[in-house]
Amino acid sequence: MVNGGALDRTFTEPMGEMKLANIKAIAANLHLDAHRQCFELFINAFSTYRPLLQRIKAQFDAALDDALKSEQHNIELRQQLVQAETTTLKAVEAARVEAAAAAAESKTELQRRLTLAEERIAKAEARTKSAQEEAKAAVDSMKVAVSEAKAAKEATKSLKAKMLAEASWSQRPNGEATKAILVNPRRGDGQPVVEGEDDGAEKEA
Repeated sequence: MVNGGALDRTFTEPMGEMKLANIKAIAANLHLDAHRQCFELFINAFSTYRPLLQRIKAQFDAALDDALKSEQHNIELRQQLVQAETTTLKAVEAARVEAAAAAAESKTELQRRLTLAEERIAKAEARTKSAQEEAKAAVDSMKVAVSEAKAAKEATKSLKAKMLAEASWSQRPNGEATKAILVNPRRGDGQPVVEGEDDGAEKEA
């Protein structure tokens, strides 16, 4: 037994509507053929008016044939439209699937680029941190060097002051004479050069 819901879906779809239209057209042709046969029997029953009725029937048949041809042509056009619509729907679905695949691929590519960018940023931050640490160590070394240079400068200044002091002492009046004087000079025999110095020493003893 055919399910009514499935049958309804079959005839509500585009191709199903065309099938339903074809079935209706066939049924209409059968009904029309039955009416023609009845009309033919009716004409044959009246021999007096037969020629007139046959001419009338011929005009009706020509008009009905034109209508049937137009209906058949319309059915064919509707079939072409349905096929075009089906083709369009399939093309749209294929384009949607392709667009979804392209979007997924693009998303994957963007994710890969983002990961690479994050890795480059991490490496750059590491290099920056290392450079900062090196710069800090260099600044500390520079401070130590400046401190040592300052201490060396102070020591040099102090030494220079001492040297200047000694140089100024040797340049005082009678400085050369004072340096030339020997404290308690004695002769070769051991006696003091200055007379009376030894006597004074003895007296003090």
